[in-house]
Amino acid sequence: MAIKIEDIRELAKEKKIRWRCHNPLHLVCAVGEGFVWLITAYFPSEEEWMPDFKTRRKNK
Repeated sequence: MAIKIEDIRELAKEKKIRWRCHNPLHLVCAVGEGFVWLITAYFPSEEEWMPDFKTRRKNK
């Protein structure tokens, strides 16, 4: 399913979509032809990521 950015903004204004979780979420997206394409989404593990959840831990 593809949703235009303008549609997401409108849905958020109408409070039809919202984020309820306070955990970090990693998203991989692509942008093109007026759409944002969601490639994957996952909750990062604390074992794999540093506390900022931006830096991957180095393997020992």
